[in-house]
Amino acid sequence: LILGLYDNYDGEILINSIDLKKLSKRSLRNRISIVSQKIFLFNDTIENNIKITGDVSEEKYETALKKSGLKQFIDNLPLKDKTLVGENGVKLSGGEIQKVAIARALIKSDSSDLFIFDEAAAHLDKETKELIKSFIDTELCEKICIIIDHSDYFTDICNRTINLMLKSNNWSEQNV
Repeated sequence: LILGLYDNYDGEILINSIDLKKLSKRSLRNRISIVSQKIFLFNDTIENNIKITGDVSEEKYETALKKSGLKQFIDNLPLKDKTLVGENGVKLSGGEIQKVAIARALIKSDSSDLFIFDEAAAHLDKETKELIKSFIDTELCEKICIIIDHSDYFTDICNRTINLMLKSNNWSEQNV
C-alpha cells in the first residue's frame, strides 16, 4: 500500500501529512527508498546498478560507496566498479548485494522521505548487519524508517516498535 502498488483501499495513508493517493506513482516512488532481503540487480556493472536512479554526481556516488562499505570491495576488483554483477547479482555475495542496496538508498537519501527495510539484514554476517544499522542510525536519523525484521537486532535504534503476530487456535493443516 505504501508503495502505491494497490490503491483500492478505504481511508488514508499519510506520510508527513501527505495523502499517498494524491501523489502520482512516479512522485510516490521517488520519495521512498527500499532495502529488502531480495534485491533486484540488472546484469550490468556495479556502478550502473547503484546509479539506477539516474544522474548522480561523482561526489555523491563515491560517498555512497564509502558509507555502504562497497569501496574496499570494489577497489580489490580488477575492473573496479565496472565489474559485471551477473544476472540478478549471481557474481556477488549476499552481503555485497545488500551493500549495493544501501548505496542505492544513500544516493536517494536527500530526496526520499521514507525508507523501508524489509528483512534487509536477514542471512547476513554481523559486519554487514552493523553497517545497515549504522546507516539507519546516522544517515537516516531525520527520516521515517520502517524496519521489518524477525529479530530484535534493530530495536535499540528505533523510537517505536510494533510487534505483529498471528494468534489463532482455529488454524489447522487444512487451512494452511
